[in-house]
Amino acid sequence: MAAAVFNLSDINNLMRELQGDVVLYPTIEHIFMESLYPDGIILDAHGRTKAQAEAAEEKFWPDSSRIISSKIPRALLMKNDKGLYICNNLK
Repeated sequence: MAAAVFNLSDINNLMRELQGDVVLYPTIEHIFMESLYPDGIILDAHGRTKAQAEAAEEKFWPDSSRIISSKIPRALLMKNDKGLYICNNLK
């Protein structure tokens, strides 16, 4: 089994960056969280729900600009594109 090892001081630096009054960017997981949207309703760029978009036989993708920014959780993300790395969701 392979293991990824990260320097704890680097992880602590990422966590420190998330402290205080910061602007956060929603992750892919966040854009599907109903609790982050006004009235708990996820809408696409056309103001449609998933059911409405599917009824029109169109693909649905949440409009992340509708997310209430103060509700976005602070997060550390492990990514695996062009290498394995950890980052935070600062904007």
